[in-house]
Amino acid sequence: MDRAVPPRRRRSFTNVGGPVDRGGDAGVARELARALDVRPAPEPDRWTHGFHTYPARMHPDTAARLVAAFSDSGEVVLDPFCGSGTVLVEAMVGGRRAVGRDLNPLAVRIARLRTTVIPAAARRALRERARAVAGRALERSRGGRPPPGPP
Repeated sequence: MDRAVPPRRRRSFTNVGGPVDRGGDAGVARELARALDVRPAPEPDRWTHGFHTYPARMHPDTAARLVAAFSDSGEVVLDPFCGSGTVLVEAMVGGRRAVGRDLNPLAVRIARLRTTVIPAAARRALRERARAVAGRALERSRGGRPPPGPP
């Protein structure tokens, strides 16, 4: 009798912790081990890291530590397999120019959105609008039916 296997729930940032084997250049090994020593999850509102879950994405603390350890402010950081852009975001935050490429068109779009610098006033307006939309969705989920269209 074949049993259906339920799909495994994908979760971000669950593969953290555990022993780190070191080898090669001692200074590089030390920096890599430090970069991998992260807590289970970053602050959800830190930069754009909570924007989208992406398979195999790098923990933001790891990305920030690697950028700081292996580049200087003002330099260019190239991420040839940038995925959703975690390294690019941390490079920008660290004062570097960030360049990324990926074969996945969705990854490129997500990375481009996450690395677009938006003025503070526009971010505030976007957050206010998002809160209004979320409030309307919550109201609808609880059985209330506000009129369709903008609030």
